[in-house]
Amino acid sequence: MAMQFLGAIAVAWLAVRWALGRYKSEKLWERRTAALFDLLTAVAEVQRVNSEWLLQELVRHDFNSTYAERLSSAYWSAKQRIDEVASIADILLPEARDAISDLRAVLDRDGTPDDPYQELLEERDVALLKARKSLIEIGRARIGKVTH
Repeated sequence: MAMQFLGAIAVAWLAVRWALGRYKSEKLWERRTAALFDLLTAVAEVQRVNSEWLLQELVRHDFNSTYAERLSSAYWSAKQRIDEVASIADILLPEARDAISDLRAVLDRDGTPDDPYQELLEERDVALLKARKSLIEIGRARIGKVTH
C-alpha cells in the first residue's frame, strides 16, 4: 500500500513537472512570437511612412500640414515601438539582434545638411526592406519548428 502511495505521488509529481515545463515553453514561444510580430508591424509602419516621404520627394509634392503631421506621428510612434521591442528581442530573439541593430542605426542617422534628403530616405528604405526580410525569415523558421 505504501508503495502504491509513493508511486502515485511520483507519477503526480512527474505529471505536474511535465505540465509546468510545457506551460513555460508555450509562454516563451508566445512571447517570442509577439515580439516578432510587434517588430514586423512597426517596421511595416515605418516603411509605409518612409515610402510616402520618398514619393513626396520624388514628385516634389508637399503634403498638407495635417497629413504631414499624421505621417510624422506614425513614423515616430512606430520607431519608438521598434526601440522598445528591440531590448526585449535581444533576450527573446537573439537571431534577430543584428538585423534590428542595423536597422536602428540607419533610422537613427539624421544625415548632414549636405546629404540629399532623398538619399537618406532611400537608405532607410533599403534597411527597412532588409530588416523586414530577415524578420520574416526568422518567423518562418520559428513557425516551421513548431509545425514540423
